[in-house]
Amino acid sequence: MPNSETSRLDPEKIRKLAQLGLTKREICSIMECSIDRLNNFESVIEEGREHRNASVRRKQFEIAMAGNPTMLIWLGKQYLEQSDKAEVKNISDPLAELLSEFRSQYQAMPKTEAPDGDS
Repeated sequence: MPNSETSRLDPEKIRKLAQLGLTKREICSIMECSIDRLNNFESVIEEGREHRNASVRRKQFEIAMAGNPTMLIWLGKQYLEQSDKAEVKNISDPLAELLSEFRSQYQAMPKTEAPDGDS
């Protein structure tokens, strides 16, 4: 591993490696440096990862706009709060409603005594 005082890390190369999705450990292996030393370039790494994310997002949008139904659905879920949940509506049964109403009215009727058969 080169001496940290005699070698200089190239921030642009670090940014490009981060943009490719490499982990810090992988970047250290390529750049031949320690994690501690690489941590001095945290903002450069973050910038590279943000560029990668923007590129992926842009490509997804292009694929969706080209008519890919899967990508259109996925983006709709991400940005438009769409979901696969089916809305279940309460569909009433007219006969059950009629019977329920009949029972209510019947129970509300005044009770009368049955005529006596002995009179």
